[in-house]
Amino acid sequence: MERLNIAEKNHQDWFGGPYFSDQQYDPEFEEIVRKFLCGDVLVHGTLSNVQRALVMLTALTASQTWKPLSKYVLAALDMGAAPEEIKETLYQCAPYIGVEKVKCAFYTRGTLDLKMRELVTFCAICCLGGCEPQAKAHAGANLSVGNTREMLIEAITQCLPFIGFPRTLNAISCINEVTAEK
Repeated sequence: MERLNIAEKNHQDWFGGPYFSDQQYDPEFEEIVRKFLCGDVLVHGTLSNVQRALVMLTALTASQTWKPLSKYVLAALDMGAAPEEIKETLYQCAPYIGVEKVKCAFYTRGTLDLKMRELVTFCAICCLGGCEPQAKAHAGANLSVGNTREMLIEAITQCLPFIGFPRTLNAISCINEVTAEK
């Protein structure tokens, strides 16, 4: 019963209630997804709500899940993310999901700090799948800028509803491999 109460509270806090009621999915499927996202994923770990929201926007962007993106942008704003942080998060994804030639320019922008920018990059790469060498490199880069193993695992867990278990488990393997070397 506790999980259901938490799911309802998070659903209301993040989406104001209507997110899952207007998706035109099967009602049973909507309920399963809502309980999973709001009752399990949103309560995992210690990321701030802003970090959690930016990571979820990264997952939606990298996996090209455009339909719900606007609802998650509104949720990110409700959770305290500044419009500039949202914009920079989406910009940060661009080199990794198809605009490789402008990659270096994004690290010089000022809205996201280096730790958050590197976390977004790691998540974007992991969401693509099949990029384990790059995921390992950016897991190491995250550690070098001060993000922790736990933070990486928490961030990729926020991506789970959008990328599925195989890509999530591959990302965790990359994290484990890199942190075992340290």
